[in-house]
This record gives sequence, C-alpha cells and structure tokens, in this order.
Amino acid sequence: MGLAGYTVSGGGFMNYKISEVSKLTNIPIDSIRYFEKVGIVLPVRIGTYRYYSEEDIYTLCEYKKMRSFGMKMDEVKEFFKIGNMGDYARKFIEFQKKYDAIIKYYSALEKSTKQSITTIEAAEENIGRYKITKLPAKYYIDFYFEQKENSPLIRIWKKWVDDYYPLVEYIAVFEKNTFEKQLEERKSIIWANALDKDIVENLNIPIDRSVKLIPEQTAVYTVVVNRETPLLPKELFCELEIFLKENNLHISGDGIGKLISRIKNEEKGIRYIGLWIPVEAGVSSAYGETALCVESS
Repeated sequence: MGLAGYTVSGGGFMNYKISEVSKLTNIPIDSIRYFEKVGIVLPVRIGTYRYYSEEDIYTLCEYKKMRSFGMKMDEVKEFFKIGNMGDYARKFIEFQKKYDAIIKYYSALEKSTKQSITTIEAAEENIGRYKITKLPAKYYIDFYFEQKENSPLIRIWKKWVDDYYPLVEYIAVFEKNTFEKQLEERKSIIWANALDKDIVENLNIPIDRSVKLIPEQTAVYTVVVNRETPLLPKELFCELEIFLKENNLHISGDGIGKLISRIKNEEKGIRYIGLWIPVEAGVSSAYGETALCVESS
C-alpha cells in the first residue's frame, strides 16, 4: 500500500480504486463510471478491481472545473474532444460572455436593491411631503390584460417574470386625462409590471413596440400610507394642488404608484406607496381645467 492507504503499482506510480478517486475529487462514483463508459478516463483492471492513474485524477479535476462553469456532462464530454488551441480559446471566450452577462445582472440587482433600501429608509419622513425629483424611464406591461393567452405580449411578459423577476416592479399607472378618477377608484387604475429603461437596455431584456414606455421626466414625489380603500387618501388631492400652485406647476404626464413596503399593524395591513406625478412649469392653473381640491359644502 502507498501513502494514506492508496495502492502503489509495481512501477512506483500511485493507482487508485474508484472509491478512493471519488473521495479525492468529491465526484460521485456514478459520474466516474459514466466517464469511464464514454472513454474520458481509462482505468486498468487488476482482478475484480478498477485502478485509476494520477492522469485520470487530473482529468476528473478538469471535468469538475468545467462543470463549475455550468457545462452539462455531455458538454464536458465534447469539450474533452477539442483538438486545437483556437477552439479551446473560443470555448473560454464563451464562458467569459456568459459571466459578463451574470455580472451585469447582479450589478443591476445591486443597484436596484440599494435604491429600494434608500426609499424604504426615507419612507416615513416623506409621508405628506412633496418634492421635485426625476421619474426614471420605465417600460411596463398591463399586469392583467396582457396575461391573456392571445396577447402578443405574453411571451415578453413571461420572459420578464421567468428570468428577471427580482428586477421587475409592480406599479399602478395613473393616466393624466383621468387622474382624479383613477386615484379614487381602484378599478380605473392600470396595474402593471415594469422595468427601468436603463436595466432593459443594459441587460438586453426583450421588448417590442407594444410594450408601453413612461419617459424620464420631472415629477413630484411623495409617500402615502394606505390602510383601506380608496387606494390613496382624498386629502392627497388638496395637498398636491396647493404644492403645484405654490410652485407654478401642472400635471404633464401619466403618474405611477409603487409599493414601498407592506407591514402588519394591529392585525391590519398597512402599505407605504411611493407616488410620482410628472409636472411642468409655466401655467396659471395647476390642473388645467380640472381642480382636484374641492371643498365640501
């Protein structure tokens, strides 16, 4: 017997039983037998035992490395058949492209998570406060309508939620022309899945002309707390109108609401909702022809 109980051949080289190889490489015995079957490792038979050489050990370690790149067993088999350095290099270029895409994805996820943390930490201090900020450009798909099997967007929607779910947002879209009605009536709101435009472009996430876009624009941002219906409190309208008039602003585009957090307090669900309302400067009436703040008689 050789070192650590392993078998030494007559020539002084180490030979290993299959159980020993499995222990050394942490590769299942069934996998080792598969690679023997397809001719990747070539043990010698002495009596009823198979013995594997050190070269076989190196080959199996290389197999394990290739598996760590995400290759399937059959792909590893083909990899070991590569006959020139050019093809060998091209295989590693493929690995690099794969990991570049993974790095981009997790970089986007890191950025998104940090933004969520910042929004959550500032949520309570932003309740009832109004400030001018930027609404980032977003692509969105109607959450209910577009899930119909005959929708041309069903393939894109499924790709979003299957492959990019941690980056997908649930938003409510409030169309400019029926802003008050939509804020007061849940059934009027467009519920949608959304992705930031820069994420879509950076990760090459599929879209087509049917996917709607909210462009980047200046917006009023505030946080509201929802304990029951309607979705947003009525006092929001008066507070918003006052802010817009004081700053000579008017609503200029479709707004969005996004769930910041959902907590449970005294058996009741409480939702913190971020609201972005696009605005422009330079008109005398904050809302054009319609005022949202109407005093009760």
